[in-house]
Parts: sequence; structure tokens; C-alpha cells
Amino acid sequence: MVKVMSTLAQRKRRSTPLLRSLAFNISSASESLDLKQAGDVLFAMSTLNFQDSVLSAKVCADVQSALPKNVEKSAVVGSIITSLGILRYRDLDILESLTQWLLKNSEICRPQDLSAYFLTSALLNFKSAQLEEVSKKLVKSIVREDFTKQSEWLSFVWSLTMLGLVENGHLASVLSADFLETLKKDKAGVTATSKMRLLNLNSYAQLIATDYKGPLLPTDSPVYQVPMAHPKAKQVLVNGMLDALKSLLPASNHLQTAVDTKMGFLIDALCHFDANKNPLPLDKENPNAIRQGGADGHRFP
Repeated sequence: MVKVMSTLAQRKRRSTPLLRSLAFNISSASESLDLKQAGDVLFAMSTLNFQDSVLSAKVCADVQSALPKNVEKSAVVGSIITSLGILRYRDLDILESLTQWLLKNSEICRPQDLSAYFLTSALLNFKSAQLEEVSKKLVKSIVREDFTKQSEWLSFVWSLTMLGLVENGHLASVLSADFLETLKKDKAGVTATSKMRLLNLNSYAQLIATDYKGPLLPTDSPVYQVPMAHPKAKQVLVNGMLDALKSLLPASNHLQTAVDTKMGFLIDALCHFDANKNPLPLDKENPNAIRQGGADGHRFP
């Protein structure tokens, strides 16, 4: 059954009825999956964008059982971590177990597997209980020369920033004019995702980083020219939130939507309030406006 799922993933064939049948049978099996089988299932699920909570729980439980036996290779662990990130599957137990394995076996871990851990942690907003040890043991072991693509180094620095582990040297390395020129030489070029991450990092360097004196993006940088739009699934969530807000506000001119912050993200809803928490119209001067309210719709599967 695992081989069938792997074959479907390799051929990019997303037969939902067949996938559901396979998921049911794998989940119901009394035998535990070994680490490679678990990795193959998660890879197939992420490749085919197939979500199944029961199968995911079964696979993660088997991964936790099999992890301690793996003391030789990190590739399968890196694959599992990457797939969890793509699936946006936020299970704290499996993420903590993977963290412990990486810390214990850091000497055999490839840079790309460690980088996958940081990116998945950032995407899932996961901060390990052993974050300090992660910083000392894992972050320090990765250098820019470990990456063949500049976009991968950018993703690593962005991940560290989201986790609160970034250093000023990391920020300076991606906010320099030289880096942007080098990034353009990547096969994919400067993608929308890369632009948004650069804008995230630029605003972090300006507003949050302590004693940062390195380069920043110039105000006329082409990085600011990035389309900002939500995926369909998130837009449904945002629309529901906006409908709720509109029912609470007196008129449509009290609400501004899809505000581009120039920081790499949108504010889905913006409102102004006076001292008594009364909403104020946004199309007029409001000297009594003392509070601004911003909302961003977000969820995890």
C-alpha cells in the first residue's frame, strides 16, 4: 500500500478515492511503519496535497517509535521534516521528537536536513522547549557555503528570524545589494516568496533587531514590487472574518481591507477607534483616533 502511494506521487496522479482507500488501510493496519515507509507516505501526501488526519496521526506515531533506532542517516529524517512543513501538519509531539533526534545525532546531519528543520519550524510556528540548545548546537553548524542556491540561504535566514534565533550578521548577508544581484542568478530568479521574505527581514532589521547597523533595502528596490494575495483557502477564512467585522461596524467606510504594509504581508482588516473604543470612519480626518486595530486571519490544519 505504501508502494502504491509512492507510485501515485511519482506519477503525480491524485486519485482521491484511491488515496482515501489507501489511507484507511494503512491507518487500520496493526503493523507499524518503519522510518522509510513513514517518510514515503508523508512525501506522497505532501506531493499530492492529500490531507488525512487519521493517517497523519498514525504515521507520526510510528515515526516516534522508529526514530531512536535510526543512528546512521539523516536523509529520511530531513524528508519527514520537509513533508510536515509542506502539509502544514503541526503536531507538537512529533516536532519535539524530531528536535531531540537532531540534537542527539547532529554530527551525522546534513546541512539541508537541518535547514529543513528550521524552515518547517518557522512555517508551523514551532519553538522547541530546547530552543537554546538548538541555537547553540544546530544554528552554528550551518554556514552560507552549505547552500548551492541563494534562495535556500534566504529561507534559512528567514526561518531563524521567525524563530527569534537570527543574528545581525545573518540579516546583513541577505539585505545587501550584492545578495539581491546574486539571487537574480538563481534558476528561479527573484520569486514572489523571496521578495516577501526579504521584506519581512528588512522590517525586522529596522524595527526589532537590536543594534543592527547593516544594510537595508533601498526604498526604490524592485523587491517592493510584489503581488500580495491570499491563497484561496485563506481568502475564505479572511472573508468570514471580514463579514463578522462588518456586522459590528456602522458602515463600510469604517473598515479598510487588504492593506499592504510593505513589510511582506497584508493587514486583512484595519479600523480606527477613539478613547471610548467607538469605531471611526477612515475616509475623514480623525483627531480623536487614538487606537488602530489590525487583524490577520490565520489557521493551521
